[in-house]
Amino acid sequence: MVQLLGKKDTGDWVNIDLSQNLAISLNRAIEEIEDITQRRSGYSKTFVLPGTDNNEKFFASAFDVNVTDFNSSLLVDCLIQEGGNDIFRGTMRLNKIFVTPNGNNYEVYILEDITSVSTALQDFTLCDLDYSDIDHEVDYDNIISTWNFSGGSYDTYSGITGKVLYPLCHTGYDSDLGYGEWNFGASGLTNSGSPLSISQFKPWFNAKYILDKVFDKVGFSYNSEFFNSNYFKSLFVLGGSNDTSATATIGDRPENQNFFNVSYEGSEYYYPPPTNLTQYEYIVFNTEEYDYLQQYTLSDFPDSGPGTGQNFYLVPIDGTYQFRVKQTAYLRGSVYAPTYINVVLRNIDTGAVRDSILNVVIPVGSPTTYNWLFSASLTQGERVAIQFNRVTTAGDPYNQVGFNQQESIYESYVSPSIVTTIGDIKVSDNLMCMTGLDYLKNMLNLFNLTTITDGERTLKIEPYVNYLSTQSGSTLDWSNKLDYSQSYEIEPLDYSLNQKLNFKYTLGTDYLSQRHFENFDKIFGERVYQKQSKLLTGELDIQIGFESMPCDAVGNSGTTMVIPSLYRYEPEQTIQYQPISNGMKIGFYCGLVPFYTASTDTSMTNYYIQSGGTSSISHTYYPAINHLSQLTNDNDFSDLNFQPSWDFFKSKADFEIYTENNIYRQFYKQYLDVLYSDDARLFTGKFKLTPEDIGNINFNDTVYFLNSAWRLYQIQDGDITEESIVTCKFLKEPYELGKITFVPPNYTEQSVTRPPTPSPTPSPVVCNSHNFYLSFNQEDVCNQTAPISGLYSNCSTISAGCKVYTDSGCITPLNVGRFVYPTSEPSSSYVYVVTDTNGTLAESLCS
Repeated sequence: MVQLLGKKDTGDWVNIDLSQNLAISLNRAIEEIEDITQRRSGYSKTFVLPGTDNNEKFFASAFDVNVTDFNSSLLVDCLIQEGGNDIFRGTMRLNKIFVTPNGNNYEVYILEDITSVSTALQDFTLCDLDYSDIDHEVDYDNIISTWNFSGGSYDTYSGITGKVLYPLCHTGYDSDLGYGEWNFGASGLTNSGSPLSISQFKPWFNAKYILDKVFDKVGFSYNSEFFNSNYFKSLFVLGGSNDTSATATIGDRPENQNFFNVSYEGSEYYYPPPTNLTQYEYIVFNTEEYDYLQQYTLSDFPDSGPGTGQNFYLVPIDGTYQFRVKQTAYLRGSVYAPTYINVVLRNIDTGAVRDSILNVVIPVGSPTTYNWLFSASLTQGERVAIQFNRVTTAGDPYNQVGFNQQESIYESYVSPSIVTTIGDIKVSDNLMCMTGLDYLKNMLNLFNLTTITDGERTLKIEPYVNYLSTQSGSTLDWSNKLDYSQSYEIEPLDYSLNQKLNFKYTLGTDYLSQRHFENFDKIFGERVYQKQSKLLTGELDIQIGFESMPCDAVGNSGTTMVIPSLYRYEPEQTIQYQPISNGMKIGFYCGLVPFYTASTDTSMTNYYIQSGGTSSISHTYYPAINHLSQLTNDNDFSDLNFQPSWDFFKSKADFEIYTENNIYRQFYKQYLDVLYSDDARLFTGKFKLTPEDIGNINFNDTVYFLNSAWRLYQIQDGDITEESIVTCKFLKEPYELGKITFVPPNYTEQSVTRPPTPSPTPSPVVCNSHNFYLSFNQEDVCNQTAPISGLYSNCSTISAGCKVYTDSGCITPLNVGRFVYPTSEPSSSYVYVVTDTNGTLAESLCS
């Protein structure tokens, strides 16, 4: 006997009375082969429930039903059982009320949970989520702490580590903020005097952390080996949606914190006659008005003096500084002539005078107030102080010189810009405010994931390939359920599929994404799948809402620092590298990568970041974010591109960039090979099914009938109240799918300290002066014995020893100027990158 149960707001399940002849029909599907980006779910047609006393109480409570109205926006959890077994779990919505002389009847329809969660996910954006658990001040210590993530779940780390990441990325230069330039020159990040500022870091957020926030918001959970894999846990999404080079924060911090203002408060103090006129004395300051970087050391008289190391300013960064000193001075005791002094800005360690005001006269009589201005080019780490000494010009150099607090100010008013803290993070201003549904859909489409109900308010989410593999489902025999008295259809899939599938990210607005598109007329990392068939037509874009993310290397050949470039290049502007607002990007955190500046290095190189302490801090490992899971010299890594793609850093950094573990080959290839196989078939027929049959079958089950193995594709109008004849569609797949093996970042291997391989020995083969990047269909290039017409136009002949890179690795041309493509490769579209033997790539394009 079929029972319908509804869940009250108290959490209790209650029986709902059914009409005697009620039939509830259900459609079920998880995929749409005409559009593989669509995820399907089960749903029912509307049906009417009687207005019994029991039902009246339930609807009055669950849907706020009164005499004239009800709440049409509510969804109530429901469950259909037969013989105590769950055959459907979902939500119920009240559609309308029929008022009759004999009482009310209620028209409802029910939806599987995946449909209801989709509706709920549309009602908020990522910016609406609660991020109070990652509130933090954006300063050096917190930025560096995020680099400690080394895989695993974000919630096993303390603080913000694992949830937030501040990797190295070129975010452009804000003209009103201090920064280190992304080069190895005098103003570059490898110079301790021009370190990177914390205003050059934007936050990335752990992809799973955001996903969990989304599910928590709607009160759902998920079961997913994939989302719980180290592969997915190592993914971060860019939160750089503001158009500055820095993190969006709340607070009123000054744009430049390299300023101080100190004064003297207390009793007057004076200096007795010196033993010699070369002796320098400190002008003392003991009170801080502000010192954002805490670089000024105060002292009281007479605690300062030569060798005491008191009362000085520690220069935090190279550059030009200007200071103002306002001071009131006088002569103490019975005096008959003025005293002349030199006031200097002086290095207290070396004695070098950086600037001076000479022959300042302190007259006989009342105290005199002075304004002294100093300007100097200072070096990071210098300790400088305001001092004076006596001179032997007219007057008495041996008078007692005194100072009082009437006017005592020492301040910096021009200095190189430094930001050590820019306030508390404002997450909502750093994130792209896409809806929770769009965020989930982007993940589903990128990794070709299926979503099905898995208990009360829980979804099972896995890659299609894994879910449909024969290792994951049950085996059922429906031979006696097929209605042989009615006709059935068996047809190839060629009539239903699109001929061409375009897998691509959204085109990024950053410089490298735009440059790649201009050069190659394609979005970085995209792939075109095309079935060579005269029967198929149409094309479908599998468009991912995340932006493409090419990367470049900092410096020259041999460098190992590879970073995304998140700026717009404006060569006519004073600041050529302009910060921009980026869309959401996704990348692997590769971990801390050893930093070398050249292939001949035998030890790592220092780069510097400005700290809130005394000076910039040196580092030899940098936090790398990339579309590759690892920067390495072998192929054991993953790629978030849909196919191996030449990247800008390859011409400088000696890292391998081609791997078979790309998004298409791992998450789509097996699935499409099955669907597009010439042997694939679609079966449509009638089956005699019970409610248990409909409720118990899964789409990853292997079903036997007609002496063949099939996979369920669709159930149409399956009655879940009694046994009935149901139309079902099945797919016959020519071979079994195998589970995906994910290759996450190897943080231990990535951080191994080792110099890069020196330049090739013997010298590399000299190849054609123009390297190129081309796409052709398989039938155009397979088994060629002569150069393809136009293939080498505007390019010189390929020399022996040059390499051809494909999505399956590197092959060597069999003949100079031509090659034979491996015939074992089943793909139908390829990209070729021709390089010389050391992997060097020019940036020119041959058409």
